[in-house]
Amino acid sequence: MERNYDNLTPAQKGKLTRLESKIDAQRSASYQIQWEAYEEKADGLYSIVEKEAERIKQEAQVKIDALRKQITEIDKDRADKIGAIYEQVRKECKPEYEAFTNAQDQARQWYNKKWEAAKEAFWKELGA
Repeated sequence: MERNYDNLTPAQKGKLTRLESKIDAQRSASYQIQWEAYEEKADGLYSIVEKEAERIKQEAQVKIDALRKQITEIDKDRADKIGAIYEQVRKECKPEYEAFTNAQDQARQWYNKKWEAAKEAFWKELGA
């Protein structure tokens, strides 16, 4: 007979399934005792080392907090120094900036006058 599961009768399929389940149960039982031994030992050891692990975590957190504070101070110092440099540039460039804004204002006023005059001339040319 050819080994094709689909060609088996329902009774044969059931027998094969029960056989597989029986072998699987034996497989599971074969390592279950070892798993229980491992779990018991691991639980005992974890309960012992948990205090040490917590102490290490707390010490590390204290160091991390101190470093974060240092980073914040360094970052603030950096920002203050850069701000002072930029402020110095703004002070040194103040006359040129004021001249620029004055020229910009004059150019805008000139444009507005020219544009109004050009529009007026345009409409007069059209007879409006």
